[in-house]
Amino acid sequence: MSYETFIVVSWIATAIDLAAALAVTLYRRQPTAESVPQPKIGLARGLLALAAMGVVFLIKLPLLGTVGLDGFGVIRLLYLDMVVALPLLGVVLLASHLAAYRRFTKPMLVAAVLAVLAAPVGIYATFVESYRLRLETARVVLPAGRVGNSPLTIGVLADIQTADVSVYEREAVERLLAQHPDLILLPGDLFHRRYLSFEQELPELRELLGLLPTDAFITAGNVDTRERLRQATRGTSVRFLDNHIVRLTLGDRRITVGGVGLNYGSSEARKTIETLLTDPGDDIRILVSHLPDVVLELPENSRIDLVVSGHTHGGQVQLPLIGPLMTLSRVPAAIAAGGLHTHRGNRIYVSRGVGHEQGQAPTIRFLCPPEISLITLTDRKTTQPAAD
Repeated sequence: MSYETFIVVSWIATAIDLAAALAVTLYRRQPTAESVPQPKIGLARGLLALAAMGVVFLIKLPLLGTVGLDGFGVIRLLYLDMVVALPLLGVVLLASHLAAYRRFTKPMLVAAVLAVLAAPVGIYATFVESYRLRLETARVVLPAGRVGNSPLTIGVLADIQTADVSVYEREAVERLLAQHPDLILLPGDLFHRRYLSFEQELPELRELLGLLPTDAFITAGNVDTRERLRQATRGTSVRFLDNHIVRLTLGDRRITVGGVGLNYGSSEARKTIETLLTDPGDDIRILVSHLPDVVLELPENSRIDLVVSGHTHGGQVQLPLIGPLMTLSRVPAAIAAGGLHTHRGNRIYVSRGVGHEQGQAPTIRFLCPPEISLITLTDRKTTQPAAD
């Protein structure tokens, strides 16, 4: 099923769910006498309408699955029911009550108002927060003995995950460059569409990556392939770390950066990680991996000074006291939610990412805005904080 077909199908599916809920809610029994008024409709009928919507939703899934509906598509259909079908149901109920077509109890009217309020939440989550790019900062204090005294700043551009390079992606790059980082890391998921679209978008991707300076490195993510990343970085200063290590000197700091692919358990990835863990020297060591799960494989208090990753998007939806609803990662939810954390003595920074899940997934972020990141590495003798 093409993306365009999926969009049409998803709206038809949402309309069917809404129709089922309306049919149950607005059903009128024929009175035995004209003088007998219709009873007011209470919450029980509303719950029955929601149940009908749920049953219809479940009945549709096997059929839609046969034509290409995936897991993210199911989430999109749920989201449309929540922020489109339910608000429309609430509007119809309130209008019916005001027009005296059907009368509802006060609890049912309150429920209808709450349903309508889901619409502005959806508008905010899709059209505002999904593009409310923030600069996040973090400060890592290096262990004693690392060579150099000057702070080192690392810019992170994770999960750009664009389907069409636009002003938004260019703004993300330019805002990060305005912070003048010494080093820029891109932990995967650059472009998210079919292969032919990638070929069409390749010049724009190269132009975007061409904005980055020499010391910029990218690793492969879930939606990347090695060949695509080689094509996208060709002619730019960005280097693709495909289970490789680079050694740099920035100011008075010596830095070793290792990048691994999705299969961080492969022999090539293990060799890269082992080099970071065991080579002698007082350099700063950074492991870049799209998946934060790699930190679970590191020995306690390892020689690696910082792991930088993305992948989780911070969950895209976070709820107070609960955190991210879904991260597709084995790391603890608090780590997957984003930011700087320590796991068994190993420091890891997880970026919430610049973009969002594409394909059949809904465009949504809630209490989890996209980010560019600036991490300052310093020693205990330096008190300079990370830039805002």
